[in-house]
Amino acid sequence: DNKDFILILHPSARNLYPNATNFDYNKLNTKLFSLINPKIKKINITKDLLEINKINKQTFFHKFDGHYNINGYKVVSDIINEELKKLDFKPWFFTIF
Repeated sequence: DNKDFILILHPSARNLYPNATNFDYNKLNTKLFSLINPKIKKINITKDLLEINKINKQTFFHKFDGHYNINGYKVVSDIINEELKKLDFKPWFFTIF
């Protein structure tokens, strides 16, 4: 039907701070990606957030849960935008007919 499916894997705080849990969720995500059909386009936000966090310590999640805070939503939306550009993705609502 001339449509693209892009899987966007969002992390939670436990992905960025694996030492705070007894389980490495990043390994689980890597396994998940390895099982998905290689033809499916994927965006893994975790790696970008980890890199940003190494450069300058930022808080992306609320203090008491694994959901994004305002800064997290901003950074993640910027990451998704850049990754979609790399995939040469043109959303239908931006397409001029």
